[in-house]
Amino acid sequence: MHTPSRWIFIVSLLLAIAALIGAAHLVAAVEPYAAFVALAGWLVLTIGCFIKTT
Repeated sequence: MHTPSRWIFIVSLLLAIAALIGAAHLVAAVEPYAAFVALAGWLVLTIGCFIKTT
């Protein structure tokens, strides 16, 4: 394992923020998919930790 690159971290952070906004019922378009968006953010970060990125 290694530290993910900056852009991988930013993408996963943006997905996590979108999931939190959806879970807080602030954006109706994201609300039904908040759990899936959070899972996608976690998967992006996990893959970034295992795959060497530049």
